[in-house]
Amino acid sequence: MPLERILGDLREVLDEVEAVFADATKGKTVPASVAAAVSERLKAEFERARERAKELESHLEKRVRRTAASATDTLRGHPWESLAVTAAVAFSLGLLLASRRGAND
Repeated sequence: MPLERILGDLREVLDEVEAVFADATKGKTVPASVAAAVSERLKAEFERARERAKELESHLEKRVRRTAASATDTLRGHPWESLAVTAAVAFSLGLLLASRRGAND
């Protein structure tokens, strides 16, 4: 399930909850039957939001696992290149920090 679709569904649920709150607060007095109906509707919408959040969490977890597995495969497949890139990044950061320290002295 695409991430954008899940996020869109969550936005719809939140919009619906806002509409319920707006409907419930229009009048100053609300009959008990209306309050109960609003309460049930809010419970249903929050449950729907909870389910969508679980779907989003599951989707993101799968995506992170795939990305981590891909990175691990790349590192294991090219250990010397990975070491060279790491050394280059560390050296560059060292130069950057040293130049900043020299500018501050």
